[in-house]
Formats: sequence, C-alpha cells, structure tokens
Amino acid sequence: MTEGIEDRIRSVGRFEIVYLHCIDLYAILDRDSKRKMHDWRANGQVAGRLSEIFSYPEISAGTFYLTEQVVDTARSRMKYTVEHFEKSVASPMFYERALPFLFVEREGQKLSDTSEAVRLGRSFSLHEICSTDHICKVSYKDCELRLFRDGVLSVRLTFSGEDVPIEHFIELVLELKKLTRTAMLDKVRLIAQDFNRASHPFNGAGLRLIDPQELFEQSLTFRQFSSDHTLTLIESMKDGDGSHIPANELETQPGLLGILRQTQRAIGYKKQMLDVIGQYNQGYKSDEIYVTLRSTTLIVLPKHWNPSDYLSLYMNDLTLLIEYYVSKITYLDILALAIENTELLNEPIENIRVTRDLVSQIVSLRRILLLTEENLDVDLIVNHYFTRGVLLQLIEQRGIANKLDSIRKRINNMDRILDLIANSSFSQIGIGSGLLQVKIAIIALIATLLISVATLTLTLLQFKNSMGIAPPDAIAPTK
Repeated sequence: MTEGIEDRIRSVGRFEIVYLHCIDLYAILDRDSKRKMHDWRANGQVAGRLSEIFSYPEISAGTFYLTEQVVDTARSRMKYTVEHFEKSVASPMFYERALPFLFVEREGQKLSDTSEAVRLGRSFSLHEICSTDHICKVSYKDCELRLFRDGVLSVRLTFSGEDVPIEHFIELVLELKKLTRTAMLDKVRLIAQDFNRASHPFNGAGLRLIDPQELFEQSLTFRQFSSDHTLTLIESMKDGDGSHIPANELETQPGLLGILRQTQRAIGYKKQMLDVIGQYNQGYKSDEIYVTLRSTTLIVLPKHWNPSDYLSLYMNDLTLLIEYYVSKITYLDILALAIENTELLNEPIENIRVTRDLVSQIVSLRRILLLTEENLDVDLIVNHYFTRGVLLQLIEQRGIANKLDSIRKRINNMDRILDLIANSSFSQIGIGSGLLQVKIAIIALIATLLISVATLTLTLLQFKNSMGIAPPDAIAPTK
C-alpha cells in the first residue's frame, strides 16, 4: 500500500481570498427585454446602450453605487506601469471595448441577510462563521460590482488575514464560498428591485428585470446560469517551527493541493496526485506559484505585499482579466440556451417553415458568435506574454474553449439544416408550383448565402490571428 506524503504546512501567512460571482443580465430579464438584449448583442450595441444608461451621476445598483469619484483605476494603473515598469498587461482593445462599469458598496454593509456578523471594511472572527473555536480575525476588505460591456454582472468579494492554521484556512475558504454565493443572490435581488424602479435609467432604456420574488423562487435556475471562481493569493506558508517554507518546496505539500481542490488537506494521496501542482505551476521564479485547477486559482506571490514592487500592482490587472473570462462562462451558457430554444432544433424538419423571423434569428446567432470569438481571443485582449499563459490555463480548466466549440458546431448544424430545407424546397418546385413555395425556397437560399458569408468572415479573422497580426498599439509582451 502506498504511504501518504507528510505535510509540512501548518499555517498560512498573509493571504487574500477573492470570490468572483457572475450572472448574465439576459438570464434575469423579462421576455420582451430578452428580445431587445439579443438584438443589441447581434448588432454590437450593448456597450453603447449601457454607456447611455450608466452615464448618470450617483446612479445606484441595489446596495452598490456609482459616482463621478468612483472609477475603475485600470486605465491609470496601465499608464503608471508603462511609465515606471515598461509593462502593460491588457491590450488597448480591452480598455476600449471591455473595461467594465465599476460600482462599490459603502463600509458597514452586511455581506447578506444571513451574515450579520460579516460587514464590509470590518473584521470578524473565524468562529462566527465556522464550526470552530479558533479565534482568528478575518477582514471583509472589498465588495465591488462590475457590469461588463456585454451585459454580464460580476460581484467581487475580497477577504484578508494572516496566521491561520491550514485546516482552519481550508474551512474558511469553503465557508466563505457558500456565504458569498448566498450574498450574490441577495444582492442581485436588490439590483433587480432597484433597476425596475420607474425613475431608474435602466428602466428608462426599455429594459426590465424579472420580479425579485420570482428571482428568489427561481434560485436554482439562477445558479444554473451563473458562474463563480475563487482566487486565493498567499504570501507564504509556514511549517511547525513557524518558518516560511520556500515556494519551490510547496508544490509537493498536501495542504496546497487541499486549497486547490477546496477539500481537506490531501494527506494520504498518492504522489502522482500531488505532482499536479508541479505540472500546472506557471510561475517563472522559484518564489512564486500560479496554478488554476477547476474553479480555483492559487497564487503564492510574496512580492505582492511589497508596495514598491511591480507585482503589487500586477495582481490587480490579472484579477480583472480572470474576472472577465469567468464572466464569459455564463455568457456562453446563455448563448447555448438561445440556440437550444430555436424552432429549427425543436421541430421535425418537415414541419419547419422558413420564415423571415427564423432566418433573422439564425443570422443573429451567427453574428453573436463572431463577436464572442473575437472577445475571447487572448492574443487580442492581453499584451503580457506570461498573463496569456495563466489565462489559457484558466480557459482550459473552466472548459471555456469547449463551450465555444460546442456552440460553433451547433450553429453550423443549423446552417446545414437550412441548406437541406433550401435544396428540398427547390427539388419540389415544378411548373405549377405556387408563389408561396417559391418564396420559401428563395428565403432559405438567401439564408444559406448569408451564413456562408459569415463563415467566410470568421475564417478570415481566424487566419489573421494565426498569422500573428497584432493590434497596432500593442506593447511588446514582457514579464
């Protein structure tokens, strides 16, 4: 029998735990608003429409607020890092087309209706949320709402602390994950209630969210079309003597794998299970670890806590980009649902009537797919070479590429079905065919031609990317 590996880790030094919870606005819009949002997405109008809505000063989103003084510092941070460190993480395309609207909560706001002890900007004891008598203080540091310009809401909650025993730290990570999921549902209900006010600019734009009570009743559906991710950032981990364990010796420790898997310490696991950290570690340097496994990203980065080091700023950019890609998971799930609900996939082929609405619907899905593929292209969004590697691992672990490929195949299948209908219609046309049958055949042919043009456009874009053609303003990737 294989012997378990002994764990040297006894406690975690300074740490930050960031929880990302995302939901596509489309999932919680009423029927008429869904149709409007779909049209905006097909025509690339969502960013412009949202900019009109959120250009008002002192605008609110439930417990969150946006004022002229509250701005995302991503642009200023980019300018500072380029001037002082000659590094730029995100590309100009990201800042121009994807930079989200940022809302914040006021200090003292409770995490959720069921978490009175956890309040923003204050500390709480571990025993107040976990079944433990360990007295250790954890700070509820930040709660921010980002509305990405494709219409996805993301709530980012950050907690920090230090010197927590490894068993209690893993327990803390798991308990906060549950609490923040509940908090997300509570906060979105309040956002829906606020946005549906007659005087709110969101309502004035002709959009309306479902009733908050209905949202509560559909909480399971809400979770089905939401996505989340945990980012755990650690300065150091300590052994039984309180000494810091070098990062390059942490890779084989069961405690680190326990954090990644969000379970108990992996004591008793086979060595090949522990080797996963070494295989996935993206870190260049011997004092750092970057690993994404499933829905967890674990980073050991001592220099993050050094304010004079570039890496103290880098995590802000990396977290934003991770949040962006996690938000795309729920976006892709909604797009897959829209495809599933098309008449073309739900009726026997002999019963399908090719109408102008059906053709328009399929062309719209193709347009959304083209825009989505471009917005997920790491080479277009990120300048920084190392960051691309970290994000590509996230994309693989979260199945984002697989989701996109599945959507692409299903839309191509709808193209083939239309092509079959067009060919069948023409084969049945005789000398005595009626005008209606001719019109159906012509519409189907036009649909096939339109989709062929869209496919050609996609092929050209992919060829351009494969040739390594970068945006003109791109800064040479460095680390």
